[in-house]
Amino acid sequence: FFFGFVPGTMTSTMNLSGLQRNPNLNLHQEELKLGKEACLLEPWGHNMRDEDWLAGDRPSYWWTGKKPEDCPGFVDGVLVSLPLPNLNAGSYTRQSLLDYFDNTWTITEVLFSALQSEEPFFRPPYHQLRHPLVFYYVHPAALYVNKFRLAGLLDEPTNQIYEQLFETGVDEMSWDDMSKNCESWPTIRECTEYRRVVYKRVRKMLQTHPKLDGQAMSLKDDVYAVAMVFEHERIHIETTSVLMRELPVSLIKKPPQWPSIHPSAPADSSPSPVEGQDFPVNRFVGVAGGIVELGRGAEVDSFGWDNEFGSTEMNVQGFEAQEFLITNGQYWEFVRSGAYVSEEYWTPEGWGWRVFRNAKWPTFWVPDGPQGLHQYKLRVVFDIIPMPWAWPAVVNLHEAKAYCNWLAQKLQKPCRIPTESEHRLMRNASTRDKSNGPERDPVLGLRGDQFLEQGLANMNLGCSSEGAVNCGKPSSAGIYDSMGNVWVWCEDWFCPLDGFRVHHLYDDFSTPCFDGKHSVIMGGSFISTGNEASIHARFHFRPHFFQHAGCRVVIGEGSGTKRPSTTDQKSRREVSAAAALELEAKAERLMHQVVHLHYAGADRLAPPDAGLYPKRCAELVADLCSRLNVPTESLLDLGCSVGGTCFQFAQSFGSVMGIDLDEKAIKLAETVKSTGSSPYTYVEEGNLVTSTLAKAPECDRSRVKFLVADACCLPPDLGIYSVVFMANLIDRICSPKSVLGRMAGLKGVVQIGGLLVNVSSYTWDEAYTNEGAWLGGMEVNGQECKGVDGLRAALGDAFEYVEERDLPFSLREHARKYQYVVGHVTVWRRIA
Repeated sequence: FFFGFVPGTMTSTMNLSGLQRNPNLNLHQEELKLGKEACLLEPWGHNMRDEDWLAGDRPSYWWTGKKPEDCPGFVDGVLVSLPLPNLNAGSYTRQSLLDYFDNTWTITEVLFSALQSEEPFFRPPYHQLRHPLVFYYVHPAALYVNKFRLAGLLDEPTNQIYEQLFETGVDEMSWDDMSKNCESWPTIRECTEYRRVVYKRVRKMLQTHPKLDGQAMSLKDDVYAVAMVFEHERIHIETTSVLMRELPVSLIKKPPQWPSIHPSAPADSSPSPVEGQDFPVNRFVGVAGGIVELGRGAEVDSFGWDNEFGSTEMNVQGFEAQEFLITNGQYWEFVRSGAYVSEEYWTPEGWGWRVFRNAKWPTFWVPDGPQGLHQYKLRVVFDIIPMPWAWPAVVNLHEAKAYCNWLAQKLQKPCRIPTESEHRLMRNASTRDKSNGPERDPVLGLRGDQFLEQGLANMNLGCSSEGAVNCGKPSSAGIYDSMGNVWVWCEDWFCPLDGFRVHHLYDDFSTPCFDGKHSVIMGGSFISTGNEASIHARFHFRPHFFQHAGCRVVIGEGSGTKRPSTTDQKSRREVSAAAALELEAKAERLMHQVVHLHYAGADRLAPPDAGLYPKRCAELVADLCSRLNVPTESLLDLGCSVGGTCFQFAQSFGSVMGIDLDEKAIKLAETVKSTGSSPYTYVEEGNLVTSTLAKAPECDRSRVKFLVADACCLPPDLGIYSVVFMANLIDRICSPKSVLGRMAGLKGVVQIGGLLVNVSSYTWDEAYTNEGAWLGGMEVNGQECKGVDGLRAALGDAFEYVEERDLPFSLREHARKYQYVVGHVTVWRRIA
């Protein structure tokens, strides 16, 4: 099944029509629809191929599974979400899984039927931080195949090209990272046909697999992959709806089978809202403190992502919380006052984002007149409507914190957003009582329309927008929308719970985001379905990212203290100021040790076979290329640290790219590149240090480039290289298989015939890599598995083993103390 598609990549990233401007800044968005001739001038325009069938309501050919009217969950002419399956023994049937699969699959196709013409499929988002929507149309289907093959539920690929091209999405990047490729994509008709074939294969497996007749599903079962792919697709239903909300409204049309917006939407609205009239007075209510258990322990009543398992107890102090989410009316006061564009209320990172985007109000507000009048309408997913002042303001974390800082000054009280543990205390107490069993999680029993009818929450796709904050019922704590309507930003960085383990079928779902750059969001939104609507859900995004998310204001000293546990992994915000300073000092000392390793000459007292490490790395690679007839055109140094090896490689290679996640290390490397040297100190004894310069060796430094990036989530447009060199990396990252997976395949960074050179001491440590993601250092099925065995398995048939050797080096702590490490070099040639 290749459907005639031949992959290719366009290298140009120039934007000819200013599409990096938020389309919601313009009330009249029809002019933002380019049309085919203008699209052809764009870097992605080569994907436009006269698919006129995509205009208007979709023909029957579009539906690759069940048509909406024949699909489970079709209620009163629209498709709503079914309840999340209970995975306990006897709690589900084969037919209920089939129904849930059909409901999931067809909701996706109804959502994508909103796209009118080819343009919205291929047009990149204005912020350039995500793939175009064609990727998300096919990605869930490709993941069904890949995860089912990994679990042993399917034997063969459906289309290997598609299952590589559409396999890996991109984590939302820094707000100023505009580096995105302009892919050549299959036609939408080819994509639709691929989805049709995958649907038939998946349904057949669900109909015939012997373990799907109501048996309990555990985390270790191969059939747990079934629930996993369902919930993965549902995540993308929500994130896709956000990307559609960011498109010009002229490119989309609400599908007739899609639920209507919330019934609280006004027919008209006041240009200048009044508190208590256009939006409710938002009073603070007291919330009692107590012990909060984060995580679901080991229970598997329903599907959960790896970050939900484990358990951490928090001792939470009492606090005050506003009973409602912050409304558009309240946020309008912040904007109208001029505080939104005043630096004093923003964090430094938040202000940098605001200035870069030139943001003057929330992203989904559409100006309805001159800026100074502050009159707005609201962009919902498919339409622009009169501003509903009583609806929650949809903002990113930077905007939420700026509002809290402004309100704190106004009230003279310490206002902030809640923590994850405080958010759980604001919910119904019954949801925290495990003795209530699975029934304490409403999404296991209710469709989306039933959530709304019972006033429990606006979630599970009962409607297609947020709604008035005072429409539902308050929780037992007196808080409205403690679940649903919009996600709520929390103070916490996303972090693992005590006892966290990666899941063997998706080892890089959470771990790349335990990086101090992703903030927790809680509670779900109107379009959160399945696991996302569960009381157990813990999700996360970067602070600049837009989701259907808002904020709530609380007043209190903090979330309490974490009880002692067997793990030392904590949210960065739980680290005290003194401890943070100590960690920073240790990091600084280690940085200078690494600089000395990369740039110093041979130390008199160092082990004689361990000196001049970068030089010996470069000589090793040059020798390999000479003996194996590998061209020395380009080299990628992954985990390059402070860059000393890169300059040594530049003596032999035409171009060298050094990548590391440590911004300070890359900054030093850039200084050496631009000036030839950088000052540093090394310890002689105690507090006695020597100041010197880290000097680049004789080479053409213009051949070297540096990039701050995560090896576990490499940029899609990184290119290909004659040699990829990885030293001391795979045992210091959260997901070794993620980086190894990018070595080959459609986006492989090693060219066919090129080399992967890995150097590692295999020092596996849970401080860096969760044990479940280790490549070696443990027993597998009663047999010893070492790092080289895991490397061989992860690289698969795409690489052949060439040779191995030892490569010692020493890390100088002070004049008479060195760490002596013997790196194990393995060399692999890409053959497929």
